[in-house]
Amino acid sequence: MIALTGVPGTGKTTLADHVDDVSVLGANDLARQVDALGGHDDDRQAEIVDEAALAEGATDAYPEGPVLVEGHLAHHCPADLVVLLRCHPDELRDRLATKGWSEAKIEENAMAETLDALVPEIEQRPAGELDTTDTEPARLAQTIEALFEDGGPEVVLDPLGTADWTHTLEEGPP
Repeated sequence: MIALTGVPGTGKTTLADHVDDVSVLGANDLARQVDALGGHDDDRQAEIVDEAALAEGATDAYPEGPVLVEGHLAHHCPADLVVLLRCHPDELRDRLATKGWSEAKIEENAMAETLDALVPEIEQRPAGELDTTDTEPARLAQTIEALFEDGGPEVVLDPLGTADWTHTLEEGPP
């Protein structure tokens, strides 16, 4: 089981759509399935997920065979490996603007990416990262498929924290 996580806009769903021969589950769908939703955050326009309930119920909801759970909360699910997707903050802003997100929500997520906000949440688990900034989803999908086949994350994944966008703090938003 692999958890594919990252801040919104890094390409989790797009990448998962290109992965073949595995069951793909959305973390939010899984949260609904295991009754781990705790309301709605109107400010962020997002469901509130009980992370402990998601972690507790997820394994029983997994189908047989290889499973890829994707979503910005996927790292809260039991997994053999966590893959953190990374994206340069300028590209991330463009992607989220294309989705019609508010400027405040775009900046919140760009800042989370810049500051490696998810790294502390997964650094104690088997994990690595992939930079999606300039790589086609189909090529990245081959990397994910190789992880299921070979089980060698150290060969195809960068160590957590490899992507360093802190220099963009000095530049400011575009």
